[in-house]
Amino acid sequence: MTPLLRMGQAAQALERDVVAAPRMDEDGPREVRQAAHALNRMQQRIAANLTERTHFLAAVSHDLRTPITRMRLRLELLDSADLDNGKQKLRGDLSCMQGLIDSTLGFIQAREHQGPLQQIHLDALARSICQDRQELGQPVDIRGHIRAPVMGQPLSLRRALDNLIDNALRYAGSASLVLDEDEDLAQVCVEDRGPGMRPRSSSACASLLSAGTHHATRIRVATAWA
Repeated sequence: MTPLLRMGQAAQALERDVVAAPRMDEDGPREVRQAAHALNRMQQRIAANLTERTHFLAAVSHDLRTPITRMRLRLELLDSADLDNGKQKLRGDLSCMQGLIDSTLGFIQAREHQGPLQQIHLDALARSICQDRQELGQPVDIRGHIRAPVMGQPLSLRRALDNLIDNALRYAGSASLVLDEDEDLAQVCVEDRGPGMRPRSSSACASLLSAGTHHATRIRVATAWA
């Protein structure tokens, strides 16, 4: 079989199923090896992008459950004497959901799903999340401070913290947010007393969380087991 015929068949296989298509052998003349390598690299990048998109869309459906649950509980606990405050909280939950939906659409359209970096008061963000949980009767506390503002992506950080807190409540029954900072690092650690994860699962979780923070800003969102 000639090299051009092999390349043609490889391209047709990619068209049918870019993930399952076999890699092209990188042998033969130099020009054929270079073309085969480029084709294999293209397949690898496309498959990785498809996997990332699938994970992201699945994560958004999970993330939407948190504000929806908050809204349901707020409606159940709503008192006519505190109607205005209840409405304000519900508007905040709706804004959070709208932000998640907008970020998903932006990701699909332009792959810049979180927008530009913004100045964030991480201390205020963490305390707002903690207060929301406490108002719903969830055992979430906070200690420590982060005084200096940081540059980051607010929605991404809120999603990461909400997910960590949800997991802590689900598997350990309570969660503690621990804030800390030094000259170049702001850290929010979510602690619980759950059973923890196997090393393989922990590594996968860390890789997903790293996509939600911007490494250049030296912001760390972490989980720990006491």
